[in-house]
Amino acid sequence: MRFSHLGVFALATGLSLSTPVSVSHSPRAADSTVESLLTQLFATVQVYTGAINATLAPLSPTSPASQKALAVPRIGAEISKITAAVLGTAHEIQ
Repeated sequence: MRFSHLGVFALATGLSLSTPVSVSHSPRAADSTVESLLTQLFATVQVYTGAINATLAPLSPTSPASQKALAVPRIGAEISKITAAVLGTAHEIQ
């Protein structure tokens, strides 16, 4: 009877030791890669915000509504590009 208790303990211990250790298989980008990606993102965002500023530069509070309305789709397109760039960079970092 004593041997059966020892056998159960040994079997349980052996099985627990043979269980694979959980290892994360999602490789993260290295710090230098992350820094490079963020630097590229910053430059990209600067280009798009420059385009937004260029679109808005000729406008003033007294500009006709028709001119302001023409600027809206252009600015929206640049904001969409910024959003895509941020999401793409975030995906690459993960």
